[in-house]
Amino acid sequence: MHERKEVFVIGATNRLDRLDEALIRSGRLSNIFYVGLPDAEGRLEILKACTKNGTSPRLAEDVDLDYLAKERTCGFSGADIQNLMMEATKVSANRSRKSINEPLEKGIVTMADVEQVLAYVGPTIGAQSLKNLKRVKQVLEGRTSKATIAWIDADIKGIISRRKGNLQGARSKSKMAVMKKMEKQCKVKGKRTECCRLKRLHRQ
Repeated sequence: MHERKEVFVIGATNRLDRLDEALIRSGRLSNIFYVGLPDAEGRLEILKACTKNGTSPRLAEDVDLDYLAKERTCGFSGADIQNLMMEATKVSANRSRKSINEPLEKGIVTMADVEQVLAYVGPTIGAQSLKNLKRVKQVLEGRTSKATIAWIDADIKGIISRRKGNLQGARSKSKMAVMKKMEKQCKVKGKRTECCRLKRLHRQ
């Protein structure tokens, strides 16, 4: 056996909390790096990579990747962004097809196509991922830099904030649906005064 120098063993996992503690204790792995959710700059680079700088799929002139990265894909992972562009490509192909019998061909993806997909596609990082991330923080505390822990904390806060926003949005939609149903029923019965009273009570 001869000693070999400059040999590096590199591994990657998205479930650090599942690894045997004996594997990740001091002396086994020299450095552990946390790669969190991409920031706006990272999302822009992923969008460029997924679309090969707008050439595949071809992007219309109105598609603003910088805007999508900063304003419309907050909390998206790299896989989420790739899925977004794949779905937008499908929407574009269906829009370009004149007949259902015609084969699907890649069309030019417009901003409207992307916005249509964003109506039903969002970040997939949810409750389970939040739980895993908190466990990752416990594993890494004391073994990595304060900057890395701060990055994990930022991702945790971001996930919690988005979950609260989604929950509030769902509650608001549910409330509006109930109020519209009440109004419809009141109109049918001709009881507009009673309807207004019920709506006021529901808002409280």
